[in-house]
Amino acid sequence: MSALAEQLAFEGPGRVIAPSLVMTAHHGRNAEMIASVARLYIPDGAVVIDATWGHGGFWHRTDRSRFRLLGMDLLDPGAALKADFRRMPFRDKSADVVTFDPPYVPVTSAMKRDIHATYRNEQAPDLGEHHYDVMALYRAGMSEALRVLRPGGTCWVKCQDMTTGRQQHWSVVILHGMALELGYRAQDMFVLVNPQPPGRRTAERQYHARRNHSYLWIFRKGHR
Repeated sequence: MSALAEQLAFEGPGRVIAPSLVMTAHHGRNAEMIASVARLYIPDGAVVIDATWGHGGFWHRTDRSRFRLLGMDLLDPGAALKADFRRMPFRDKSADVVTFDPPYVPVTSAMKRDIHATYRNEQAPDLGEHHYDVMALYRAGMSEALRVLRPGGTCWVKCQDMTTGRQQHWSVVILHGMALELGYRAQDMFVLVNPQPPGRRTAERQYHARRNHSYLWIFRKGHR
């Protein structure tokens, strides 16, 4: 049997699944998706900074023996380093990967209080009351990541679109434009479908589809 054939798993008539391939869409939790993405975008021996550690949930399913991982968080006492992702205590061009997963929504959103508490939204610095405040926070973090990354390094940005006052805010589109302005180029995008989306399951009247997915952008720093 050829090496290629050994990599393929057959499931049912006419269906061929290649488990070794990294796919764009994932159904489950962050940890499963990050484990897959890490296979593709974290080289052996890399220096990886998780700038929003949050109990290290990203990395529970990833083989971390291949690279050096540093968890950083302003609020989580379990992080190795307490620091603001807008002012990282690292030298220029000192990391290969920076992962970035800040709060998606302003503290005044209608999201349930227990969800805000889970993500410490009410404690987040300068999260603000509007969607553009959240986007400003993203921009500051991505700009600082650009300084810390080596040429060719990648910034992983987790995000989710949101609706406020029946108005759609397409964060995934805004962040793409923001990254290009800062000097990144879009390398890849992953979609995570949450099997148990937060929020109310019913409503008196529904104006927009309820979101049960989020995105992970992979932005690459140029060599020039």
